[in-house]
Order: sequence, then C-alpha cells, then structure tokens
Amino acid sequence: MTTQSSNIDGENSSLTEPLNATANSTLLPQYYDPLYKVVGFVFVSVIFVVGLVGNLMVILVVWRTRSMRTPTNCYLVSLAAADILLLVSAPLPTLIEFFLIVDQSVFGAVGCAAMVR
Repeated sequence: MTTQSSNIDGENSSLTEPLNATANSTLLPQYYDPLYKVVGFVFVSVIFVVGLVGNLMVILVVWRTRSMRTPTNCYLVSLAAADILLLVSAPLPTLIEFFLIVDQSVFGAVGCAAMVR
C-alpha cells in the first residue's frame, strides 16, 4: 500500500513533483540537436570553403595576370577581399556556435549585438 504525503495546503506532494522536475530541467543548459549540428556544420562549412576558394582564385588571377588589372577587375578584387572578410567573421563563429549552449555567442552579448548591427 502506498501512502501520499500532503503538504501545508493539503495537496498531494506526488502531484506537484513532476511540475518541480520540469521547472528544474529548464535551468540546465540546452544544446542543439545532434542532427541540427551535423547538417548545419556541413552546410556552413561548404559555404565557407567554396566562398574562400572562389574569392582567393579571383584575387590570384588578377594579381598574377598583368592584362587583367583593369579598373573593373580591381573593383572585383576589392569585392572579393570584402567577401573574404565577411566569410571569416560570420561562418567561422557560426561553426563554433553549433557546439555551444543554445542562444550563446562566441563573442558574448556585446560582440553579438555589434555583429548584428
């Protein structure tokens, strides 16, 4: 025979225990689902590698071929350099954030706010 203890209000404590268990579980850090980590990591890695290789090829072709040094191509080189800076500042931290706690940034709250703006 099981006995149920009652608390001060006269309610059964066995009824409130599941509520307390779920309230305490929200205090634990939450991580991303493993499938989300793998798929996100693969997609962001492909974007990073393709973007980096493509932009480096544009810069190298214009740099090594003297006939390609026209004003238009110099503008394209500056766009490629800007794109490399963007690739380094956005996807690389994202790759790390897949393995951190949900809604946590590599750069902290201030760095996250600065990157968003």
